[in-house]
Order: sequence, then C-alpha cells, then structure tokens
Amino acid sequence: MDTFLGTDGNGNVFPGAQVPFGFAQLGPDMTGAPTHGYKTGAPVLGFSQTKASGTGGGMWGNLRMLPYTGEVTTDPATAPVTGEETEPGYYACMLSASGIRAELTAERLTGHARYAYPTTGAAQLQLDVTSAIDFGTKESWQQRPQRVEVHVVGDDRIEGLVEFAGGWNSGRYAVYFSLRTDLPFTTTTTWVGKRLTHGGRDVVIGAGDRVGITMTFPEGRTVSVRTGMSLVSVARARRTADRSARHFPTARRRAASLWRDVLGTVAVDGGTDGQRLILGSALRNVHIGLKDITGEDAPGGSQGPHYTDYFALWDTFRTVHPLLTLIQPERQRDMVNSHIRTSKEFGWGFDGLLAHSPGLTQGGTNGDVMIADAFVKGLDGIDYRDGLELMLRNAEHESPHPMNYGRETVDYIEHGGWLPMDYTGSLPPDHGGHGRTVSRTLEYNYNDFCIAQVATGLGRRAEAERLRRRARGWRSLWDGETLSVRPRFSDGRWADPYSKWWNAPWDRQRTDSAWEFGWFETPYYEGSAMNYSTYVPHDTAALVAACGGDAAFTGWLDELFDRPHWDGGFDPGNEPAFLAPWLYLHAGRPDRTAERVRALLSDSYRPARDGWPGNDDSGAMSALYVFSSLGLFPNAGQDFYYLGSPVFPEAELQTGRGRRLRIVARGTSESHKYVRGIRLDGRPLDRAWLSHDELVRARVLEFDMSDRPGDWGTRRRPPARG
Repeated sequence: MDTFLGTDGNGNVFPGAQVPFGFAQLGPDMTGAPTHGYKTGAPVLGFSQTKASGTGGGMWGNLRMLPYTGEVTTDPATAPVTGEETEPGYYACMLSASGIRAELTAERLTGHARYAYPTTGAAQLQLDVTSAIDFGTKESWQQRPQRVEVHVVGDDRIEGLVEFAGGWNSGRYAVYFSLRTDLPFTTTTTWVGKRLTHGGRDVVIGAGDRVGITMTFPEGRTVSVRTGMSLVSVARARRTADRSARHFPTARRRAASLWRDVLGTVAVDGGTDGQRLILGSALRNVHIGLKDITGEDAPGGSQGPHYTDYFALWDTFRTVHPLLTLIQPERQRDMVNSHIRTSKEFGWGFDGLLAHSPGLTQGGTNGDVMIADAFVKGLDGIDYRDGLELMLRNAEHESPHPMNYGRETVDYIEHGGWLPMDYTGSLPPDHGGHGRTVSRTLEYNYNDFCIAQVATGLGRRAEAERLRRRARGWRSLWDGETLSVRPRFSDGRWADPYSKWWNAPWDRQRTDSAWEFGWFETPYYEGSAMNYSTYVPHDTAALVAACGGDAAFTGWLDELFDRPHWDGGFDPGNEPAFLAPWLYLHAGRPDRTAERVRALLSDSYRPARDGWPGNDDSGAMSALYVFSSLGLFPNAGQDFYYLGSPVFPEAELQTGRGRRLRIVARGTSESHKYVRGIRLDGRPLDRAWLSHDELVRARVLEFDMSDRPGDWGTRRRPPARG
C-alpha cells in the first residue's frame, strides 16, 4: 500500500501517521494546501497533531510543531520536504530548510514525534498552539481561536488548551494538551503575534493573535516528543501522555501492529501491482475517517465507546459503514450506538458531525440509513428502540436548524413526500432555505423507507406504512417527457427552463444554462438531474417501469454513462451516482454492470498521488473501490449486496466472529470480465445478488468468468421493495 495515493488532485487523502480510528493524526501542513493540509512540493509549515481526511470541508490542524535551527523567531524559514517515507502508522521526511529529519507516529490520543537536529545551529522546536487548517475563503468558515493557555510546568513539559469556533460546522471545540520531551529544554520563549518573551513560561489570552511557544535544546541532539490530547481537560491529557509509550520506536511498533490487524481483514492474490496497491491504500483510508474518542466528551457522561467525525454521513453511509458492518461489525456496532447517543443529546439526527458539532447538512438525515443498515443485517448490541424514536423525530418534526440537524418536514409532509420549489422553508434563501428541493426529496424518501424497515421490525406497523407511502414521493417529481426527476412548484408547474444535464451549482458559468443557484439553493446538490434520477434504491422496479421497461431503462442508463461527467453524465467523483453502475442488474443486464464497473475502476482510479476520482470523503471513495474490486456492492440500508465482476482471481474477506469468506474468480482478467456462473459453497446461484446473511455465513463464493456475456443473472432481479 501507499499512503500517498489520492493525496493530490481532488482526493485530499491524509498521508500522515495515525492508528486505525485514532484521534491523533500527525502529518505535514503545507502552504496553499487543501483541507487535509498536504500538497506535494509545497513549503512545509510544520506538523500538526489532528487532521480530517479526504474532505471538501475543513477542521482541525491543531498544535502544529516546526523544528528549526538558529535564532528564535515567530516565522522560521519554510521549504519543501524531501525524502518522504511512509508506512501504516508512520511518516518521515527531511526538512530541506534546516537539514532536520522528522519522524511521526501515533497512539489513539497521543502524537509522537522525533526530530534529529544537525550539529550546527541552536535546536529550536516551535509549537503553534493556535494553528488550524485553512478552509477556503468564507470568513465565517475559518477556524478562529477563542481562548488559549500555555504553561511551562517543568523543564520537559508544556501544557495548555486552545478553543476554536468556526470551521465546517457551527459549534466550538477545545483541545487540551500535555506535551513532554525526552530531553529537558534549556529555555523557552513564548510569543503572541510577533512579540517574543524570552524565558516566558505562561500565556493566557482570549480571541485574537497567533500564540505559541518555542523550546530550545542543545544543538546536534535528537529530541522525542509525545503529546497527549483530550477534549475534556488538561488533567486528562496529562494522564494520556503519561500512559503512552515512552519511546518512539515502541509507539511505532504498536501502531504497525494495529494496522496489520486492520489490513488483514481483506487479502488478495493476483491482479496487477497497481490494483493491489490501490486496494491496500483504499482499505487504510476507510479506517482513518471516524475518530475513536472513547472517554472524551461523551454525551450525558456515557462510558461506552464514543466516536466523532461522522464527516459526512451523506458520503460514508453508502460504502464506509456497510464495509465496516461486514469486516468490523463490533466497531460498526459501537459507531451506531455512539451516533444514537450523540443525536439524542442534540435532539435530532445529523447528516455530518465534526469536532462533536453537527455540520452543514448536504441532504437528509442519513444516519437513519446507517441505523437501518445495521438493523436489517442483524448487528446486535444496538438500542434500536432508541434509534427508532430518534429516526421518527427526524421524519415527523420540523427542525429549528435544518442546516445542522434534522429535516425541513412541513411542506414535505403536506405534499405527500416531496419538496416544491416554492416551499416555505425555515431558512432564508441566502442560508440554504428554498434549496436542494429535488435532491433532498430523494434522500428524505430513502430515509423514510429505511425508518419504515426498522419500524416494521419493531412492531410499529402504522408508522411504517405511513413512511413507506411517503417514500414514493419521488414519483411526483418524475417527468415522463424528459425521463428525469424535475423540480416543480406546489401548484404542479414544472421548473422551466430546464435540462436534465444541467449540473448546478457548477453550471452557473455555462452559456446554455439558465440556472444561477448558489451551492445550497440549487435543486440538485452536487449533481445533475440525471445523476440524481438514479437514486431511488428502494423503488428501482418503479424506476425501470417509468423509463419504459428493461430495454428502455438500459438505454437510459447508457445515455448517462456515455455522456462526459463534466456535461452532466455519470460522475465517478461524487457520491450521488454510486449505485448507478449496479442498476443494470434490475433490468437483467449483468454484462452492462460488469462493463461499467470495470471501466470505473480502471479509468477513475490510478496508483498515483492524484489517482482518486474525487474527494475521498472519509473513505467513501476508497470503500467503493474495495467493494467493487471484490465483485460486491452494498445497497446501503438494505440487507443485500449486488454481485459484479471481481478483478482479483482470489480474495479472502473477514466477515466477523472469526469467519472468513474466500472469493474465487476463475479466469478473471481485463478481457474476461463477464460472469457466466456463480457457486456459493458449491451450490449454483442464478441471481446477481446475495443477502447479508448468505454472505457472512458462506465460506466460498466462486465466479466463473468469460470474455463473453451469458444468460447468468438475467432472470431473477435484485430486490426492489418500493
């Protein structure tokens, strides 16, 4: 694997050091970098202790350290790094401006660094306590320090805190720290803005200037630093630091061991070097989005497992959480329980969470899908009754702050499951109200269907039937003339002018587009009408019928895939169309699914730093590759997987409780992409889908591959419950 795959271009993958699901994520911050802080070849600002991976929105980037030599200054010289080395849980490089070698590793809540200084020049280590990832140009979205404390509490320890407002969400967060060095520093210099205080030992300040401290060491030495962090108190950060590994090599070995366990959940033989490299890197990325902060800032003082950075469920519910349900069910159980507890604290479900505050809602309350996915797949140890009450609140009540949590339900319910262009939303237009009417209709519909499944299973049949009826609301937006879901007004008028290929909000500069909607005011959030028209995961039979039957539906999908993504066609770099390649199976065309998925894997993913098709989005793009390359894909929120075209001749997949599934694809190659037959534990399988129970109980799933399509999978269609 290579942790640099997807770091550049649009991937925004974090390449640094962390343990699986660790809060401490150490890596370089570069000038002009995106939200993960990294940009190949750019000057390095230092190494911060916290990050977000693969996201389009920003947060974290706290407690940035920069080793340098010479006189103390608030702005040491910066230059690109050289000689970068990585492995799971480890990052190293040379700072070309000073000749210092930097090494980073981590434990769950502790960052470890080791800096080897040259033999000339005073050895300095700057800690920028107010550092943060820069997030775009909108001032209200910048992270702004509100309170800062720095205290020298010994000749080898510095403690303090920093509280921030702003960033991707609307809340505040504080990071408390206790930093300890293995060598005593000879002196310290505190600084506020450009003002240096030599021998300074304490700074306490409110909002305003950049604040930090510089530690001076004897020249030519190697200094190890461990930084315990907490979201609760300095005392807890100190306890974390004191319980952490005392020596850098020990921490590195522990991190490597944890990663071996995680990366061992999927093993493959065959395929190309590039395919194996992408798969390993993608599997790593799935395990660095959510952060295990058990013992830190848990809702209501809960002592159970606790996670943050569900950023954003709009992305991760589709692939990341179904993959974890399959290969790490205990982790997924804990994440679902943590989501339910956190949502109860706010009173509503959320579409994304970062730094323990709900962030910008992109679509519906897609935590509903995550809970339902666990429920229908039989994940035990989850309080589904509490979860159902939360989901029903999302579905039936108007949120006071729908851009942060909950939904806008008044007009949606009044119109029987769809939002009109002229709905009376609770937010003014310049704050996201009156927007995303079609894309949110589709997401609300599916959220309602998922809630209905849980309600049925728990004996709440009246609520389930009401939600199922509402989940068909997309049909009221279906325009039979354009064969797409189209915005319409409450009196029934269609939005006009209109093209199903317009891709608002990116199309504001197009000469043929009359739409000039803002990012959250567009009828379709981050996708064209045609991309969104594929998103009725629960009602696919009705979609096939609306297009005119199997042959017409196949042609309709072909039109989407044959059009460039920049012109409204299938967009491999964004989540709304993830399911589209698999929908051919509902028309009895597994050959088309094989062709489209193989093209997606070979054309949109490359073993390169700019090799990802779009933002990795906390592992969503990576999990898509993992599933698809194994010949599987989940319909998240339902209990079955589509079967496709494996690229690896052999694979072994951990499926929980010590079980492992062997996947064999006999004869698979670039040309032999078509499935001629499948056997499950030796029994022929004549359908292109498997239930979750069948998959996790199986020992061997065998694909017979060919260079020509056959009639396998053409008769029995996947579930489409409606």
